[in-house]
Amino acid sequence: MGGCAPSSTLGGANPLNSEHTITFLGKTWGLFGQHGFFLSGATYDVAVMVLFLFQMVFMDTALTIVTGAAAERWKYAAFAISSVFLGAITYPVFANWAWGGGWLSQLGANFGLGHGYCDFAGSGVVHAVGGMTALAVSMIVGPRIGKYTRNGTPNAMPGHDIVIVLTGCFILAFGWFGFNPGSTLAASETVRCASARLPSIPC
Repeated sequence: MGGCAPSSTLGGANPLNSEHTITFLGKTWGLFGQHGFFLSGATYDVAVMVLFLFQMVFMDTALTIVTGAAAERWKYAAFAISSVFLGAITYPVFANWAWGGGWLSQLGANFGLGHGYCDFAGSGVVHAVGGMTALAVSMIVGPRIGKYTRNGTPNAMPGHDIVIVLTGCFILAFGWFGFNPGSTLAASETVRCASARLPSIPC
């Protein structure tokens, strides 16, 4: 975990405010954070720990999308390796681009595109990253054995226990009521956008 984290509602996460940047078209663009890797050094901080646990759940959600897409079709070793890669590289870098001090969060300030890239409740960072990774993995491992006949006709594979499926669906839907508003990291009349350089967005 590393990168700029403008989370004033958590009391600030100043130990993370350090971004590796490049200059392009006369503008400064953030690429990745320089502090906070493995929660070392000055990042031994309460606000950073809270943000780490919060982001860990988001990262885990992206991973479960991939796990569900490839369930019963890959070995545990492949699951473990892909999880480490997504959790340690793909997710943190893109999350920093969108929510931290990365280039996506700076589109508004640098090019006058309103508030730039705004990602509410992880629609891009969590679900799109997880979904695109799941699509790539699914294309690699192929369909489940028995899903298609020899002539290519699909076989129906209904759920094994509809009661369990519906119970999980209702629990997840109920959890979203608190999780999505909570993902703004604030309880106020404004929603903070991706970058600390931008003003708050009135509701």
